[in-house]
Amino acid sequence: MAGGSNISISAVNACNKRFDTQALNLAASGAVAGKAAGNFITAYQMKDTQGVEGTNLRYLNQVGESQKAIYATNFSIAGQGLAVVRNQPGSSGIIGMVRDCTFRQDKNKDFVNNLGQYLQVFLTDGNGIPLNSDVATTNQLVTLNTGNIAQSAQATTTITSKVLLSGEAKTNAEYPMILQVTDSFGNTRNITGTWTKTADSPQTADGKQVWTLTFQDLRASPGTIGAPYDMSTGGLVVEFDAAGLPSGYYAKGSSPTFPAANTPPKLSITAWPNGANDSMLTLDLGTVGKNNGVVVSGNTFQTTSVIADGYAAGNFSSIEFTKDGYGLVHFTNGQQAKYCRIPFAVFNNVNGLTEYVPGVFQQTIDSGMYNFYFPGEGGAGQLVPQTYEGSTVDGTQVYLDMLDTQRIFTGNLKAIEVNKEMNKQLMNI
Repeated sequence: MAGGSNISISAVNACNKRFDTQALNLAASGAVAGKAAGNFITAYQMKDTQGVEGTNLRYLNQVGESQKAIYATNFSIAGQGLAVVRNQPGSSGIIGMVRDCTFRQDKNKDFVNNLGQYLQVFLTDGNGIPLNSDVATTNQLVTLNTGNIAQSAQATTTITSKVLLSGEAKTNAEYPMILQVTDSFGNTRNITGTWTKTADSPQTADGKQVWTLTFQDLRASPGTIGAPYDMSTGGLVVEFDAAGLPSGYYAKGSSPTFPAANTPPKLSITAWPNGANDSMLTLDLGTVGKNNGVVVSGNTFQTTSVIADGYAAGNFSSIEFTKDGYGLVHFTNGQQAKYCRIPFAVFNNVNGLTEYVPGVFQQTIDSGMYNFYFPGEGGAGQLVPQTYEGSTVDGTQVYLDMLDTQRIFTGNLKAIEVNKEMNKQLMNI
């Protein structure tokens, strides 16, 4: 009789564990990245002892569906990877792994999720290259913080122009072209270029028209335009062939041997009045013999595009995460640059991780060591921007499982009561 009672008692204890697991599943059914837990009741016999025990297993390998998130900096992971976090900002917090990637800025500009865990990233240069080559360990991980991100000014170095010059223009006809040049301090300067029809008969044998290009700074305290683009020198000469395509570039007053230079000389602007560095600008007016820049055609003048690099200084505006894990920063000057990259941790046995606080996991002997991969690599899975991972728990199924557990629990309680009553009757014989 005692053996049967022991089995029933151990079964009741196992049911209690299963109830705990099912309560955990109920909570996870409505949680971000909630993971189902399983409880397995098995019978055992050891020498003279028989019983029933319950074993828990968390199914971290099951991936929930991505759901649309309100916050642009939330993301989900379409694969087996986990994001790396610390329980406090900085480098001294406890490292953990999460699937709950509901990250957004707190008042200190640190990125934290709903669990109070801080996102860890590898910082990069503007092209996305990590600043430190160690991307295999946690040594160079930092908490993502956008509080001190800014972009310094970048002076203009290249100007690309597409211009349609009138094929019917009279000699000495002039047409303006405005360039916006950024100096080394980030100030925008408007420089006026002037296209002048010089002749219908060029110096070279196969051409049709000749035009000159000059520049001047019309401000009260202008910078100094260098030769050959200054007004006193006479400008850059551009010859066009019979199809209206550029056939060469040279300084006015020189006698080129055909073909002339394939590219214009650089435009220099010196003595900026605010003390900024001198500018040396590459002018892209199109390829000789190609219709990809300045051409002569039709009977109208039109500047179709003038594109200059360079920009003013900018402050942080926003950040977005790309599917391959880059943190792309947008600045108030309209520019953007990569700032960091998010690693994902991958384990040989992700179900072997231990949950040291709700939703946050750490490696164990069963899980094996982590390997860091960037999104899209090594089975980590893609990062899905502006989403969150849904739960893998079916709440209805949990309720049905609880009813089964209750029947087992009740049955074993009755067995214990019957066993007690039988023992009592035997004692009274």
